[in-house]
Amino acid sequence: MPMRAMPERDGRVYRKIAYGPLLDVFLIDMRSYRDSTWNKRDDNSETFILGAAQLALAERELLASNATWKVIAADLPIGFDQ
Repeated sequence: MPMRAMPERDGRVYRKIAYGPLLDVFLIDMRSYRDSTWNKRDDNSETFILGAAQLALAERELLASNATWKVIAADLPIGFDQ
């Protein structure tokens, strides 16, 4: 989807959008920072999909959010290996 260029974002597409006190939407970019081997190994401890700056922003903003609803919008399915 086309996006308007915003110099303050320095080309990144991940961000948080607040919709009043009830909803914060966190948009994450799971394609631009993905390690090319993230799903090709048995040991994924050294792989990444979000990138350090995006992960730090997401953690910081999620912890700081006082919204009733926090929605994470991702371009890939989110799952946990167990």
